Amino acid sequence: MALLRSMDLPVELDNGVFPEDLRSDAARTIFKNYWLQKKPLGLDEVRSTAAYLGQTGQYPYMAVGSILTNIISHQKKANSEIPGSASSILFDAYASYQRGSKFRSEDEEFVDFLESLRTLLPPALLKSGVEIAVERLTLQKDPAEYHYISRVQTQKGTVTFHSRAEELLFELLPLVRQVDAALADKLLENNQALKQAGAAGGTVVASEGAMIVGSSASPEKQELALQSSRAQEVREIASDHPEQALALSQTISDPVLRAAAMADVAQSRPTQAGEIRSAIAKIVPAMHTGEERLRVLSALAEASWAAGDIAGFHDALAKAFSLGEELFEEDMDAHPGQATYAVESYGTLVELVKTGARVDPTTITAMVNQVDNIQLEAFLLAQLADALYSSGAELAKPSGTDGKQTAENAGDHPVRTP
Repeated sequence: MALLRSMDLPVELDNGVFPEDLRSDAARTIFKNYWLQKKPLGLDEVRSTAAYLGQTGQYPYMAVGSILTNIISHQKKANSEIPGSASSILFDAYASYQRGSKFRSEDEEFVDFLESLRTLLPPALLKSGVEIAVERLTLQKDPAEYHYISRVQTQKGTVTFHSRAEELLFELLPLVRQVDAALADKLLENNQALKQAGAAGGTVVASEGAMIVGSSASPEKQELALQSSRAQEVREIASDHPEQALALSQTISDPVLRAAAMADVAQSRPTQAGEIRSAIAKIVPAMHTGEERLRVLSALAEASWAAGDIAGFHDALAKAFSLGEELFEEDMDAHPGQATYAVESYGTLVELVKTGARVDPTTITAMVNQVDNIQLEAFLLAQLADALYSSGAELAKPSGTDGKQTAENAGDHPVRTP
């Protein structure tokens, strides 16, 4: 708990917005473990630390929510009142949200906080929190340099939102109706987006959303942002729901994003990995720019390994590294003094390094050591060291093989020291 107070304070972006408070994120685990050891004597320290985080950054709503759930579920009185200790920290959370902050994630976390307590709080207390959320979300405006777009598919239709606050109000609407039907009706009456969403209400089946940075957001940019969100969803569900992930990947029209999504699925569908690898290989020649080709080659390397095609994996990896270094040098020449991590091709190469460190440390180490650009090599070596440490440098077995590799196909390359 003491370390939370000693962590660096969050730093705001140039536009005055804070992306997140890492201390608030860390508090979820720290509060939970502290409470398990100290309850109920530790409540004062939890409350004090939560208040400090709220005063100097973002209040840890979800961390506090888990403590409240524990207290209320074990100590709730017969008359439906909650213990005074729980009331105190609940009111702290309400007051912190009313004051407001510049953290982007605060609205979503407060809505999740209320949802987590909806079956535990007395109606009056729950209503107070809901009213606070509605008042703030109704007045919320996205910064001019950010454009939000999301699509929510329900059992009755599809709804498009251009404001994260409006989407959160839509998500909160069933809870609003539960505690105050008149307030829910008023929201629908006064907000056209919510009114349309209400007509297409029902259980949410799927959703995707993205924030676009810039002074304008064309329909093309919005669609690409949504497809990027869909590709991310494929990655998140691929392990547990590979069939659903594969079907979702096929709805992505952008070939680069579709290739990346299919490669994620290949890891969990070894029986179809060869077919996926072939589909991605057909995309490579159709790419118009070097950056697009690089990203598809990266996906091809990943899918080749999943299919047990070691030769194909090494071929795609070598081509990707050669092209990536070429693009990196072109970008640095065109933008002298640019930070290495800001170069687009560098980000793709980093992902390749992480994949290689996980599946074939020997080959990826050789590849990084063969990079001629000293600056790029140094940064990639740092990423490689971190990835090898995180993975334990254990050699993964590719699908369709017994994991044995010869010197010819396992990367029999000299390793040089930069």
